[in-house]
Amino acid sequence: MKRLGNIALGALLACSLVPVPAGAAWADEPAAGAGSGNAAGAEAGQLALEPGTYVEHEAIAYVMDGGARTLSSGGGALDGAQELMDIAAGAAAEALGGDADASEAAAFARSLSANGEAEAPAGRLVLVRDEGKTAAELVAELEADPRVVFAEPNAVVETIDADEEAAQAALSDALVGEWMAEADADGEPDAAGESDAADTTGATESATNGATEGADGSVSQGGAGSVGDALKGADGSNGAEGAGANGDDASGSDATEPNDDTPTEVVWGEDDNGPASDLDDFVWGFSNDGRMGGISESDAVDMGYGAWADKAAGSLEEVVVAVIDSGVDASNPDLSPVMWDKGLTTEGLATTGKEDKHGFAAAAGSAAGVTSHTGITSYHGTHVAGTIGAAWDDEGVSGLAPNARIMAVRHNDTLAGMLQCFDYVSRACDAGVDVRVSNNSWGFGQGMWRSVDLAVTEIGQQGVVSVFASGNSAFDNDAAASTATTLADNPYAIVVNAVDPTGERSSFTQYGETTTDVMAPGSGILSTWATGEPNYLGEEDADAVLYESFDAESHAAEGVLPNTEGFYLPSDDSASVSTEGKRFDGDGSLAIKCSADGPVHVALGPVDLSGIDEKPRYVSIRYAGVGENGLGAGLLTQLVLFVKTTNENPDEAYVRLTEKGGFGIGGDSWSGFYAELPENTDWENFSLGVMGGVVSFDMVTYNFLRTLTAG
Repeated sequence: MKRLGNIALGALLACSLVPVPAGAAWADEPAAGAGSGNAAGAEAGQLALEPGTYVEHEAIAYVMDGGARTLSSGGGALDGAQELMDIAAGAAAEALGGDADASEAAAFARSLSANGEAEAPAGRLVLVRDEGKTAAELVAELEADPRVVFAEPNAVVETIDADEEAAQAALSDALVGEWMAEADADGEPDAAGESDAADTTGATESATNGATEGADGSVSQGGAGSVGDALKGADGSNGAEGAGANGDDASGSDATEPNDDTPTEVVWGEDDNGPASDLDDFVWGFSNDGRMGGISESDAVDMGYGAWADKAAGSLEEVVVAVIDSGVDASNPDLSPVMWDKGLTTEGLATTGKEDKHGFAAAAGSAAGVTSHTGITSYHGTHVAGTIGAAWDDEGVSGLAPNARIMAVRHNDTLAGMLQCFDYVSRACDAGVDVRVSNNSWGFGQGMWRSVDLAVTEIGQQGVVSVFASGNSAFDNDAAASTATTLADNPYAIVVNAVDPTGERSSFTQYGETTTDVMAPGSGILSTWATGEPNYLGEEDADAVLYESFDAESHAAEGVLPNTEGFYLPSDDSASVSTEGKRFDGDGSLAIKCSADGPVHVALGPVDLSGIDEKPRYVSIRYAGVGENGLGAGLLTQLVLFVKTTNENPDEAYVRLTEKGGFGIGGDSWSGFYAELPENTDWENFSLGVMGGVVSFDMVTYNFLRTLTAG
């Protein structure tokens, strides 16, 4: 049991990580406790199909025919239906046993089971398409067919992907633009003591454009606008002379022509692009010393696995965990040693053409290079897989279960695709693969789809525990329907809520006393990602030109001198070094007082980096927001980073840095990103500008904490 417990806990933790967007909605919110994993929960409200939450002209149906497979002989909507998953008599009898709308089907399934045919197919889940009918019309027609036990739309499922990240970035830019426009309109002194006098429209555009293409086709960094006013003069001057951000110097001459002001070519330092060093100190969910939550180690909570990441602790029998998600990057060095690889050698398993070495892909296609582990566009599944079972090899991160072998089961963002994934897991069990857990960090919003309950019961009777995220919409699942509510009475499902590094419920997580089961770490989780999309992690860069964590962990290259307080990036009176509250690395952080009324501007520096032969190419930052009462629930923390350049115009000295990669959602847990420094960075007076703030429904004052890195 301990072995299975470790595997399940790894899956529990992974399931608490994922924002789950809305799917279909209910016209009337069900009463508290209405959801029960069967049709009774659905009766509490009238289903309203919202555009974008389902596939038009398609529906899912459960056909009870005792395995006769006569779909094309009866005419009607079932003609030509695509088979998705067989449901055995025993599973059907259990799942439908309390369903008043399916009493005859349940009785039929029970009769098969009583005759010793519990494992014989009692029916099938199928996908029906008809371009001449809407999804609602298809559902109605199917439910009128006596062979159909129930029908429902082919709902759309989503996890975080590139499109959603782009949407979040656009929202972030809009918020920053609003901040800057308001600051310009007020014309009041900011944190650096300067007046914001720049044109409102220009300030908004320059703040939100990031990297823009100039009229000459060159790429330039967006100017800081009013932030430039706020931050200029951090070194007591208006900046050194040099080329402007648009390629022209202030005199109007072509900056590409040789002159005394043309900067010398920058020689960039190069980092090792290999696997990261041991980052387990930042995996608080398994070993929490309290710093990331701003609490004492004695008050900190984690998964309580004392032998975690200890290779000498002994070996366990290998078991398989099916990660039903967006695919898993099997080339990641933390995952390649733990990937299950018998997908093409297990007898009788590869029967649909969608199977591969490491698993299954519902949308597999050789032309597009799509498999369970290639052609990946969203790396959420890769992140989840690392939390469950990343190798214990003293590199990168370590997962919870050292004996887990990751089976990559890739959905196609639809309910039909999910059911095909469950069918693959079921077929793998039939073929003798020791699958113990399926991890399901996804959902359909408030859609309560009975086919999911059937599928979970089917593989549950084959020995698989299915772990689900409760959802990330911050509501009570006992009082409103959700995907997890559908599984409330399913004995093979575990529904997980998220906690943050303080042990408190994460601000985004859904919950429910009767509809969810456990809580696990789910905020600020460090795990595996795409090997083709590396991130700069300053906290693991021992050779960083400058690493400032405002404590003994700070260090810099030879010749880079700290100030009299011992710090490399001093700040003005608007910020102070704190050894209390949240810390990311070590014992300190920089605390900046913010207000819900608007952002704060802080200039950090200068420090002289001109003597460094190989200049730092990247800068990274880590930040978190907490309320005045020490809590962070309901907060949205936003931060924008600027760097001082040699632009001759003092109003354009600070330019905004464009994020290249990051993590977190900027709430009450740690977030961070890294950016590339421009060639015209003022190395002699290296200074960073920070514009940050906290958005909340409560108009109170908040602390804004961060750890800074340049390297």
